Amino acid sequence: MSQGIHHSLIDDVMDAYIAWREESAAVDCSYERWIVACSSDMACAHAAYVAALDREERASVAYEHSLRRSELAHDRDKRRTTWLRNAA
Repeated sequence: MSQGIHHSLIDDVMDAYIAWREESAAVDCSYERWIVACSSDMACAHAAYVAALDREERASVAYEHSLRRSELAHDRDKRRTTWLRNAA
């Protein structure tokens, strides 16, 4: 794999990880706001918490996909290297 593609995959994985961690932190914050909300704000706070959970789930799926792409590229390169070594 070319170095540019390799670095791009690493960047994608790191960006997805950071996005997931940020959304996870947002879940924690929205949960804290929900549990201390007064009764008149409870429904709105709960809706914000559920929305944060949804965003966190989407971010975790994106992170998983970036890890899989990176793993597939790594496996492909290992097979190619093995093939080239055996062909020589």
